[in-house]
Amino acid sequence: MYLEEWRLALADVDRALALDARNADAHVLRAKLYWKLGMLPQGNADMTAAVALQPGHPEVVEFEEARWSIAESAYQRAASLMLVRCRLVALTLFFV
Repeated sequence: MYLEEWRLALADVDRALALDARNADAHVLRAKLYWKLGMLPQGNADMTAAVALQPGHPEVVEFEEARWSIAESAYQRAASLMLVRCRLVALTLFFV
């Protein structure tokens, strides 16, 4: 049920962006619709466009903060895994 409504809304937002491609609100809305429809790359591209158009837009700021948080978590996880690997290599060298 919602799927068809989201597709119709997406078509409406497409028309709005055809009239004004610099509308950050429309890019944010379309990004959310794309994400709801499972179209992550398209949604991310629209949110990136909104970032470029209006960096201070509240939903853009929220998106950027969430993206930063995800990147920070991934970095911490990678650093932790590298530390474990280094310790294992050191132990291996010690016992050889």
